[in-house]
Amino acid sequence: MDLARLEITPALRQALEPLILDALFEYSVRHRTKTGIASDAPAQLTLTQAMEVLAAQHGRWDDRLRSVLDPLELGHSGLPRRTGTLLHELLARAHEFFRREGAATFRAAVEIPNEGQRFGLLWADVFSRRVLDWLRENELVADPDHLEVADTMVECAKLWTLELSRLVAPKAGPPLEPSAFFLDAGTEISALFERGPIKLRVRGRPEVQWLRPV
Repeated sequence: MDLARLEITPALRQALEPLILDALFEYSVRHRTKTGIASDAPAQLTLTQAMEVLAAQHGRWDDRLRSVLDPLELGHSGLPRRTGTLLHELLARAHEFFRREGAATFRAAVEIPNEGQRFGLLWADVFSRRVLDWLRENELVADPDHLEVADTMVECAKLWTLELSRLVAPKAGPPLEPSAFFLDAGTEISALFERGPIKLRVRGRPEVQWLRPV
């Protein structure tokens, strides 16, 4: 498996932003009408609600985004939805591991100059202390019918860890702390969007598998 990279090009941003904002504002207008919210008060959405609103729009967006997405040749069309859901959960667990009980391993890894050794340390720890238990919790190793899904999860987790080992290569300056690299999933973020007289506030906690932008 190879790690796919998606660059947010100006063309993709220009195609996506109106669709996202239209969907959120349309929802907020309907929500305001139903609940009788005052016109000068912002409608409120959590991040989870906002993602649900956007997920419901995918079918409407296909034609408008195809010209932008087709050149990227992303080979994900056959990926089962359950695999994506499970991967989201697994990476969240791995992210949480290195921020908390695996923090000492993370600190040790960022001091290792060799990328292969750095990856080996990170992967051995997160697999034995988090990934394997997660596979067992989800009954993905005991049932032969689930072995293909389990293999996919392990390969994706290895790719994530490999990318992590590349991003934390030793640099000049103070040692890199996990809290400075991973987003704190306990911190609430908030954004206010305005379109004419309509205001929409989206708030919630970040997705825990996101890496700090470099």
